[in-house]
Amino acid sequence: MFVSLVYEVMRAAAAYSTTIKNTSDIIRHSLRLKDLADDLDHLPELVVTELSQEEIAELRRQSGPDELPVSDDAELDDDHNDIIEELPA
Repeated sequence: MFVSLVYEVMRAAAAYSTTIKNTSDIIRHSLRLKDLADDLDHLPELVVTELSQEEIAELRRQSGPDELPVSDDAELDDDHNDIIEELPA
């Protein structure tokens, strides 16, 4: 009885493994992830840093006429970001 239970569990594990592999292969093929993996070596590095209040003020002074005007008395949220439009909750 114990041997047949182990055998059934191993068969089920093999079936699950095959299903996961086949699903992964289909997704990879449909999304062409192999081609994407080849292109990853050529992507530039994206560096994200937090701006200081002085840097933000300088960027505002340098903004061109195409950008939204930002006043010095603009309403700020808790993270010191301008609140342009507050949507109803």
